[in-house]
Amino acid sequence: MSRPMTTAAAPISPPQPFAARRIALPLAAAVALVLLWQFRRFFLSGFDTLSGDIADSRIETVFMEHWLSALRGYEAWPSPNFFHPWPGVLGFTEAFFLFAFPYGAVRALGGDPYLARELTLVLMRAVACVGAALVLRRILRLPAPVAIFGGALFALQNVWAVHIGHTQFTTYFFAPWIALAVQVACTDERIGRRILAGIVAGGLLGGASLSSFNGTWYMVAFFGLGLLVAWLLARPTVALQPVLRRVWPGALAAALLLAAGLIQFVRLYLPQLRIYRGHDRAAALSSQVTPHDWFAVGTGNYLWGWLARGWDKAGNIESITSLTPILFATLVIGGACIALRGRALPAPWRIGALICAATGLLWLLLITRFGPVGLWRLVYDFVPGGNALRALGRAQMVLPFAAVPVACVVLAWLARRGLVVVSCLFAALLLGEQANSGYYGPVPLHALFRHSEVALLDSVPAPPPSCRVFYVVRGFERPMFPNPDFITRGYAPAIDAMLLAQRFHVPTSNGVSTWTPPGWGPFRIDDPGYLDGMRTWLRQQGVARGVCELDLEMRNWIEAGNL
Repeated sequence: MSRPMTTAAAPISPPQPFAARRIALPLAAAVALVLLWQFRRFFLSGFDTLSGDIADSRIETVFMEHWLSALRGYEAWPSPNFFHPWPGVLGFTEAFFLFAFPYGAVRALGGDPYLARELTLVLMRAVACVGAALVLRRILRLPAPVAIFGGALFALQNVWAVHIGHTQFTTYFFAPWIALAVQVACTDERIGRRILAGIVAGGLLGGASLSSFNGTWYMVAFFGLGLLVAWLLARPTVALQPVLRRVWPGALAAALLLAAGLIQFVRLYLPQLRIYRGHDRAAALSSQVTPHDWFAVGTGNYLWGWLARGWDKAGNIESITSLTPILFATLVIGGACIALRGRALPAPWRIGALICAATGLLWLLLITRFGPVGLWRLVYDFVPGGNALRALGRAQMVLPFAAVPVACVVLAWLARRGLVVVSCLFAALLLGEQANSGYYGPVPLHALFRHSEVALLDSVPAPPPSCRVFYVVRGFERPMFPNPDFITRGYAPAIDAMLLAQRFHVPTSNGVSTWTPPGWGPFRIDDPGYLDGMRTWLRQQGVARGVCELDLEMRNWIEAGNL
């Protein structure tokens, strides 16, 4: 008996085998345009102007350099050679593990540490663009032009431009590849590919936990919420046993690799959590997202900077993590329209957009504090790792995972209805509102200059053979940073010491991280108690011989003798 015709969504066939080859060239062109725009200062300056400044960007370089030193046996991987001799200090902050692979490749080819870090960021942006496009094409089954546009839109998010100097946030760029690997592990006909995909998914997720605790925590929590939403919306009625028989090889491989990563993660971070007990509850909860922050795009956004300049919190870079306003409106209004009037859409488009929209809005409700009321205090009190998160405004940074797919489904829907010109104009508007000047207020987000920084490090001679540990007594003079503030008298000389400790493989008692060892300090080299603090610290830790002082201003090593 034939079935009556209905207006229900008709399934669309998966992409044909040749589809990937067909979109390869336009996708490569999209990647090239993304990189040329996002790293225009780097390329136009002859690879000299780098993202970030003399603080966080160089700290990240130190940690990636540490992984290379650990691989060559100079130091144990949990214990970089700063804050010497305190063990396990890699667990004081993000560990940057996965980024060490592209970074190490550039270093192996002769690149300096600064070039290696910047090219790592370039590669990660390409990874984001390609991964997001493939997810939209293979999982949501969107048309190739829309999927490629979605990849570019994801990689060019305004929030990534504002935080371009923070490598740890590019951990989010692994998420599309984890999703693709999970899909292959669950659907591919060949058991070998399912196992390989499981290895990739588990390895990336386990490695991500050792790269950015904050990013991975938010990513896992967000996608966990998405799976719950998908289950509530779909209410699957398929028999569980056949599904388990199909997916268990890939799931087992993923679980083994993930467990290996999590074991090392616990080994690294649990001792620090026992000592420091996480971040202060009141301070952490005070940094929650508020409705005001839903539109905090920063003063550097070309289209919406005027809005940020009129708000008092625009000066806090930790709160500049929101979606751009039109993309935010598309998540809300587009999701509602698809829910109410999208029944004729292909099932992958409609279901995918509904899951993304519902997940994004529920997440926003969870992370937002409305006056004194907020649900996040439950996360802080009861969810493992919740008290180790800081700067909770960063919780908004996962929203592009929801907003970009919804926007792409809306674009495909408009084109499907024959409104191709409207779809193209809307796409241009969505892309245009991501454009950022590269400034945070009056401060440039690209304020690190490779050639001058490399020259400073090269100007320091090797330490005397008797030096077994050192600390800095005066810092470099940097004309670009003349003010004697917390950065130039605190962060900068300490990071210089860390970089030189990696170069010469001589440990330093200086250091910069989220946490510091108990009893260590003071931090700034111009603090009246700084020298006594360094000497006292070393004596307390049983280090009394082979101590050197380094005067970076004079490029001179001073043997301090026995303490």
